[in-house]
Amino acid sequence: MAAAIAAALLSPLPGYCELPSPSVRMVDARGNGHKEEAPNQIGPRVARSTLALNYPDEFPAAWWNWIFVVLFAFFGLGQLVVLLYQSHVVGRTANAAKRAVDLTERTVAEFESPFLFPVLVSTSILDELQEFENHVHPTAPVNVRVSFTIKNFGRTPALLQRATAVFFAGELDEAHNDPLSGRLSELMLEPQGNLITPIEREIVQPIDQSIFDALKNMSKRIYLRGRITFLDVLGNRYEQTFCFTWDMETKAFIPWGPHRNRRKRLSSGRRRLA
Repeated sequence: MAAAIAAALLSPLPGYCELPSPSVRMVDARGNGHKEEAPNQIGPRVARSTLALNYPDEFPAAWWNWIFVVLFAFFGLGQLVVLLYQSHVVGRTANAAKRAVDLTERTVAEFESPFLFPVLVSTSILDELQEFENHVHPTAPVNVRVSFTIKNFGRTPALLQRATAVFFAGELDEAHNDPLSGRLSELMLEPQGNLITPIEREIVQPIDQSIFDALKNMSKRIYLRGRITFLDVLGNRYEQTFCFTWDMETKAFIPWGPHRNRRKRLSSGRRRLA
C-alpha cells in the first residue's frame, strides 16, 4: 500500500515535464530495508512521456518556411501581372494622347494656314457667243478673254510665288501649257487680301461655229484651269489647283470637279516669312 502511494506521488501530471531526480528511495512493504532506483531508470520514462504528450501540438518550422515562400511568390507574380497591365494601359494612353496632339496640331495648322483661291473678275464669253446666237449664217471666229484675281481666304498671311492658268474650249483632259506662266515676284497676301492687278488669259483657240455647236450640245466645254503655289508663315509650301467651266445654262463659271480644286502641301520648313 505504501509503495502504491509513493508511486502515485512521484508520477508526473499530464502536460507537465518533471525534472529528473537523482535518486528515489523507497521503503519495502515487508520492512526488509530501503530500495533505491537509479536516475537512468526514471529519466527515459519521463522523456518519453513528455514527447508523447507535446509532439502532436507542435508544427515543424520547415512547413512555415514553404508556406511563406509560396505566398511570397504568389503575391509577387500578381504584382508583376498588375505592373505589366498598367504599363500596357499607360502605353496605349500615351499613344492615344500623342495621336490626339498630332491631330490637334494638324487641325490647327489647317485651320490657321492660308488658303489661296482664284476669284473671277470678268469675262467676254457671254458677249462674244451672243454673236453666234443672233446671226443665222456663220460668223468669223471670236477670241474670248477672262480675268481673275487671287484671294487669301485663310487666317494667316501667304507669300504667293507662282500662278499658272490655261483658258481653252475642248476636252478637259487635253494638254495645254500656259505661255504666260512664270515665277512671280513673291507677292505677300494678307488674310482676306487679293491681287491688286487681276490676271488675264485669252482663249487658246478662237471659237468658231463648229466649236459653238459643240458647246451647245455639251460635247465640249470652256475651261479655266491652273495652279497656285505659295508659302505660309512657317515656311510650308503649298499648291492649290483650280478648275472652272462655263455653264451654258446659267451663263456663268462654276467649279468643276472637287479633285481638281484642292490644296496639298509640297514641302515644309523651307523658310519662315519675315
